[in-house]
Amino acid sequence: MARSKSDISNSAIRILLQDVGKFYDEARGYEPFGPKVAQKDKLLTYFNHQCCFCGEPIDRSTLSQDHLIPMNKASL
Repeated sequence: MARSKSDISNSAIRILLQDVGKFYDEARGYEPFGPKVAQKDKLLTYFNHQCCFCGEPIDRSTLSQDHLIPMNKASL
């Protein structure tokens, strides 16, 4: 449940961006990104099993799609 108006706005923007991203992928002939094991494994291999933002080692159990938000909140 939303705790404030900004939580509602952030959720709405996140949903919009996910929909735009899905449309953009499909328009270019790509499969939209989803939480599929094969896609996660490709990402882990591509980034050498490291977070592309902070460089910390990651594996399938610690992989997170939304690492930017915690990073931004930590630096406030």
